[in-house]
This record gives sequence, C-alpha cells and structure tokens, in this order.
Amino acid sequence: LVLFYGGFNETIQTYLYDPRPGYPFNYWIRNELSKIKYLLLKYSSIYAEYEKQTGKVSNISEVKKNINFLSDQWLNELLQNYESTLNKAKLLSKNFIKSNKCSSTQFFAFYQPISINKSDNYSKKIIKTTKDYFQNKIILKDISGIISEDGFVDSVHINQVSKSIIAEKISYHILSEVINNCN
Repeated sequence: LVLFYGGFNETIQTYLYDPRPGYPFNYWIRNELSKIKYLLLKYSSIYAEYEKQTGKVSNISEVKKNINFLSDQWLNELLQNYESTLNKAKLLSKNFIKSNKCSSTQFFAFYQPISINKSDNYSKKIIKTTKDYFQNKIILKDISGIISEDGFVDSVHINQVSKSIIAEKISYHILSEVINNCN
C-alpha cells in the first residue's frame, strides 16, 4: 500500500519559492547561486529583505520572466508536472513493491486540504485550478474540502482534530478500494 498525501508542496510551494515546475524546494537558491550570494541571503537580513522585495540578489526575477511565471501556460506546466510525478510514483510502486496481501500494490494519492481564507489571491487560483484539473482523473482523490477553515493553523497546517478527520477519510477510501480490488 503506497500513499501520497499532498498538493501544497507540489503546487503552491513552487509558486512561493523556486518557480520552475519540477524543481525541488528552493533549488535555485540552494544549488544554483554562487556561494557568496547564498551566504548573503542566508545570513544577512538586509540582503534577504531586498531579495524578497526585488528578486535581484539571486536574479530569480529573471528566471521568473524566462519561464513566463504566473501565466496560464506556467500554471498548466505546474499541474502537468504534478500529474506526471504521481503517475511515475504509481508506476514505480506497482513495478518495484511486491504486495503481501493483494496481487498488486495499491497506490493512493490524496489532495490535501489547504485554507482558502489564509491564502493569497494567486494561491487561491492555484487551489481552484488544481481541483478542476484533477476533477475527472482517478490518479488523485480530492479530500481538500473536508476541513473547515477553523481547523487550519496557517494556510496548510491543521490542528489535531482535523488530522483525525483526514485520517478517517483516507482510511475509508483505502478500506473500500482494497476490499473491492484486492484479489
């Protein structure tokens, strides 16, 4: 049984940090900057704030311009990358993990709850577009609507009560699928 639970890191985190779909969290800053610029951003509040406002220390503003950041094309590439990642994970799971119970490995991917009220306007667009994009695709089960806004600590982290609600929903999906499809 393989579970993927997410959506925030795969979509909104790309919007907030390294904007290139398919690149790991903050890859540009951590791996492609000169050591001196990296140290300045990491240890100087002044440079870090200037970077936050302009993107000119790291030159991330140029990277964003080159990839057409925030365009519909960029958002579509982001979602295609997320789908591709899920499909690859499913394929790897089925080909390399041998099930002890079923004839094949069971793979589940769940789109996590993300607070709409605690998200900025573009994050809201990403959330809505992600839900629309995956609506008729069986690779990702959308459980994002099961938590009320008061269950969020910030835009993505949830309180303990909400964790139980999510666990019950995931358990329900797993049990019903495995009971029906495990032979």
